[in-house]
Amino acid sequence: MPTPAHSNYSETIGDCQDLIGVIAEYGTSGAYGATSRFHREADTTRIRKITNQLLLAVAYGMESKEANIPVKPSDVGNLFKSHLYAKELLQKSPKFLLERGDVTDWAGRTFKNITAFEYALWAKDFKMIEMMLHCIPETEAGDAIRAALLEQYKQVTTPVDAGGGLTYTHVYDKPNLDALGIPDGTTTSITDTRTENHFDITPLCAAYQDYDTNFNTRTLLQRDAYWAKLIGKQQRLLPIHILQRYCDSNTPFYPLPQFNREFKRSTNFYGCVTKSSVSSIFGSKLSSDFALGRGWGRGVGMGRALGVWRSDLAAIRQLDEVSTNEIEKITSLLSQPRHVAGPRL
Repeated sequence: MPTPAHSNYSETIGDCQDLIGVIAEYGTSGAYGATSRFHREADTTRIRKITNQLLLAVAYGMESKEANIPVKPSDVGNLFKSHLYAKELLQKSPKFLLERGDVTDWAGRTFKNITAFEYALWAKDFKMIEMMLHCIPETEAGDAIRAALLEQYKQVTTPVDAGGGLTYTHVYDKPNLDALGIPDGTTTSITDTRTENHFDITPLCAAYQDYDTNFNTRTLLQRDAYWAKLIGKQQRLLPIHILQRYCDSNTPFYPLPQFNREFKRSTNFYGCVTKSSVSSIFGSKLSSDFALGRGWGRGVGMGRALGVWRSDLAAIRQLDEVSTNEIEKITSLLSQPRHVAGPRL
């Protein structure tokens, strides 16, 4: 699959302390204005770069120092700055939830002119959204932000045929199938433009179900190819927060979890073949050499022992149902003013 192209953020954003300083100034100044055209243009450029970093942090599941297991810079290359988290940016100024930019997520989907909140809504990352809302102060300015987010919510969730949803362009390699529906080892490069309200888990669930239904009629080689290249490919297309659920060693997929508590956002997994921990799914051979199996083990791996895909299918469906229910609650949270004005003199 083509690797999404991102700039080297050490060069384009600059030093971390400088970045946080810009956010602090943006958050405390009314218009963040400057007296000269040069400085106004420089300010606009820096704000845009911070917005892009926030979008990347959300798209790559970098919620906070508390929620995430640290990602090694060597694992992510130039994809994003692994030491900057969405919460760190938003605590300085939640107004960045209203800033728009472009972002390419790890699956190769490019969204144009969106906010970090809109991406999290599309991905159904309700824990990320929960953090975002906690960063908004209970002030008049905070109520204005919540009102603007409610309009974003309405846009994303309005039926597509009525003009709602988010549009993205997706560049990826699609496995070619033989006459029996088994990946033949070749791929076709696809560029697809779609408009959706939310990410759809149906293709992954269908692949799990097909694997289970036809397990006894396929050879070992056919099962291996289907598991790694078709189920693995569907996993490779998941929003990163779902893969972080696979990698959360504290919450196995069996017995069926309720996904109603905090989880550790990790991209590390245990390799059942190598019998060792693999540092990160970033840069791994997911979808070419293996697929992830969670089940009831101590950590996510590459095995398919004892029908692990059945528990994984049930867990993914459960997670999607919980996420849908949590997303539907957001409108009431955004509709309630939090600021109580004092008596007028």
